[in-house]
Amino acid sequence: MTTTELTPEAAHDAMNERQDEWLDLVTDLISIPSENPPGDTTEIADYFTSFLQDRNVPYEVIAPKEEMPNVVAHFEGNSGDPEQGRHLTFNGHLDTFPRRNEDLWDRSPFSGEVDDGKIHGRGTSDMYGGFTASIASFLYLFEHRDSIEGKVSLAAVSDEESGARWGTKHLVKNYPEYNGDAVISGEPSSNGIIRFAERGRAWIQITVTGESAHTCSVPRGVSAIDVLTDILVDLRELVADNDIVDVPADKREVILSAKEDMDAAYGEGATDRILKLRVNPGTIKGGEKINLSAENASAEVDIRLPIGTSTDEAVTTVKTIADRYPAKIEVNPAPSVTNAFKEPTASPTNHPIFQHLQMSAAEARQGQAPSFSCALAGTDCAYYRKAGIPAAVYGPSPHNLGSQNEFIYVEDFMEVVRAQAAASTRFMLRTDEEGGTK
Repeated sequence: MTTTELTPEAAHDAMNERQDEWLDLVTDLISIPSENPPGDTTEIADYFTSFLQDRNVPYEVIAPKEEMPNVVAHFEGNSGDPEQGRHLTFNGHLDTFPRRNEDLWDRSPFSGEVDDGKIHGRGTSDMYGGFTASIASFLYLFEHRDSIEGKVSLAAVSDEESGARWGTKHLVKNYPEYNGDAVISGEPSSNGIIRFAERGRAWIQITVTGESAHTCSVPRGVSAIDVLTDILVDLRELVADNDIVDVPADKREVILSAKEDMDAAYGEGATDRILKLRVNPGTIKGGEKINLSAENASAEVDIRLPIGTSTDEAVTTVKTIADRYPAKIEVNPAPSVTNAFKEPTASPTNHPIFQHLQMSAAEARQGQAPSFSCALAGTDCAYYRKAGIPAAVYGPSPHNLGSQNEFIYVEDFMEVVRAQAAASTRFMLRTDEEGGTK
């Protein structure tokens, strides 16, 4: 343990002084292929357990599926009664998107090369850059545990890219001792955005059974493809007619206040996409022969749900549309995925973890305070929020996420490192309270 005083300012300075240490760590993580699919994270989990052992950090491995282990590190502060302090959890995932078209990369997807102010490789933005910031913050607090009253956990999880069934979802449900009073995630939010919410999703399969007949017959059979097409058109028109969903007023106000920052980070119209329903037919199958009306047809449809809607509403809406047509129509969860339904979630931005993150990020960014907004895509934070635990996402701005030549800027990376370290220090020291409560 260190004798240096634990303060947000000292945390900020220490992160800068140890920049090479954090760059080495993120390079190591990138260099270990952890693609999902297939989702095998045993090698990177072994690296991480060795990393923790070398620093005498307590941990345990929780592996409901052998090839998808979760490593949970944890410690209690030595200042006062740990049960009376706060419990902060950092969460980050070990798996990445697959490399895809390696011959189109300018350098190896697993180089982790630091060059021209950038960190290169698969997983830099999603999410080894932001997760390294969490690891650095966790280690700093561990080194100053004599000054902390409470608990700190770090969950390095698997299976995030394929639904979290064996990762965060499993941990939150079965190991509540690691859930914390608040959560920080380094998913790629962009340096100018702290995410407090995310949209939900309903991944459904629409299956139509029609009546096959030769196309020259009179009367003709009922084409399952025709019916399915009409349903999809109706869905598209429904979305077009719903300009903005009835998002709760307080959440809408926060989201709209971040419009400029969101559009700068994710392209013009990003905020509008957050507030609207989105429907995408991802796969369509049907028919048996060119000169027969199709007896069977099906589509898997991705419906993204703003805050204020629900998966039940989405399914009911699709079934109501389907009832208009003279055919056997079934609406079910899409069979090609696990965890097909995920509700929209949101945390209160006046919670201390958000206020500390915003203040600390402003300091790290020389006065440029990030805005609060909603994620366009999903994260594991939804499982914490669903359990009633405030969860904040703050990670570096992504570049070529999921595509070739993924990278983040070193400057963005270090801003997030400093912000997470100072914010977590403030949270654990309870600088927002006068001896208050959790």
